[in-house]
Amino acid sequence: MTAKDTQAGIRLIREAISQCVTTNLDEADDLAACCVEEMLTSLLSAAIEPDIHLAYEVDEQVVGLLLLKHPHRLSNLFVSPCYHHQGIAQALIQRAVEMTYLRYPDAVITLNSSTYAQGFYRAVGFEQTGEGELHPGGCIPFQLSVARYIDNLPASH
Repeated sequence: MTAKDTQAGIRLIREAISQCVTTNLDEADDLAACCVEEMLTSLLSAAIEPDIHLAYEVDEQVVGLLLLKHPHRLSNLFVSPCYHHQGIAQALIQRAVEMTYLRYPDAVITLNSSTYAQGFYRAVGFEQTGEGELHPGGCIPFQLSVARYIDNLPASH
């Protein structure tokens, strides 16, 4: 990711959280700050930890962002609300899974979903692994077998 992508990513995270997470403004700001800090920390330590950073652009604008932290933890996935339901998040997940599969074919990707996104994660193949916790926006544990995901991709891929 470039510096320009990073700045766009910060704006995207703030926009997505403020529009998609049901919570008060202070909690939304705190959640956005935490996500931004995690993204920046990961970028700065990229030479040490093999995290996966992906950005999705439309007309040279970053509209999707993914951070898969080592080992196999989907930490951030944000898509601009204007671009929801257009396959961007699914494309980012597919690319991250493919990249993971090349090095760790038996990996299981884990995440904690917001209540807003839990239906999406189920639709792309993640399975809920426990009860959600009370946190701003929700905190619902999910996992995805990388090998099973790859096996279920269309043959033309």
